This record gives sequence, C-alpha cells and structure tokens, in this order.
Amino acid sequence: MVIRPFIIADAKHILNLYRYYIIHTTITFEEDVPRLEDFKRRIEKISAQYPYIVADVDNEIAGFAYATKFRNRSAYRWVVEVALYVDIRHQGRGIGKKLLGELLDILTKLGYYDVYAVITLPNDRSVALFESFGFTKNTILKKAGYKNGTWCDAGVWEKNLRERNANPVEPLSFRALSG
Repeated sequence: MVIRPFIIADAKHILNLYRYYIIHTTITFEEDVPRLEDFKRRIEKISAQYPYIVADVDNEIAGFAYATKFRNRSAYRWVVEVALYVDIRHQGRGIGKKLLGELLDILTKLGYYDVYAVITLPNDRSVALFESFGFTKNTILKKAGYKNGTWCDAGVWEKNLRERNANPVEPLSFRALSG
C-alpha cells in the first residue's frame, strides 16, 4: 500500500469508491452522485490548499482522505474538517488508519491547530478509528440530516494538534509543503 497525494487521473476511481457511500449509506449526507467533471473540479479546489490523499493498493484506489475548510469566516483558518472513505472491499485492512495517520501528520506540518471530524451516527467503526487517534467527542447534532428515509444525528469529534500561541503563523498550503 502506498499513501500518496491524489492525481487528477484518480478522480474517476475516487468517485466510483465514493458513489457507494452516496447511494447506499447515510455516512455522507451527499445525496446525488456528482458528475465526474464537477467532482474533478471539487477535488482540485480542495487540493489547492488542503491535503487530498489516496491509498493505492496494487494500482487501485482503496481509500481516500482529505481536509477542507471548516467554516468560511477567516478566523477559522487554523482549523480544518477531515473526511475519510475506504472502499468496502478493502475495509478491515488498516487502510483507514494509515490514511488518517498520514493526514494528521501533514496537517501538523502545515501548521493547523485543530481538526474536526463530522461523523454520521451511528457509525461505531468511524468513531473507534478517530478515537484511536485521540479525537474526542465535542457535540452531537440531533437529527441534523435527512437521507434514505431517516433523520440522522451527526457527531463532531475534535483533536488538537498543537498548543495555542498569541501570534499564530498562517498555515501553509499543501501545495507549498509538497513542492
């Protein structure tokens, strides 16, 4: 398994992996599968600033993880939200753990202070994964989303990456770090 930054040729494979979660689960609140061109633009926009990484197993995308802006107000720029998806055929092989570990290392190097994960509940596997990395439950948003005929709760888990200081340095972009 190789964990690496996504390349545009991965977009189709990432979308195919993600399609399952959109159609068959409430794990993502996205309800419509995006068109490939729209999805490519989305990934390119995210990866201009934030890490977007994939787990490549024998030239197959087995999972992906990324960070993105938490909220639009500029004072939030030192925190990010993360998401992670593993192909259902590859679950239980440690791919999510590798992806999350690498993503957190990158975010620390970029200079972020806090990371949030929003998890649709119930989702014991995701909760266990994030908690194994030191994330703690912050809050539960009751019946925050309606999908597949069900009102779903969303939990917010958080992890602090570094101590606060009075004059924080602006976070680096992932492209600046990766060269």
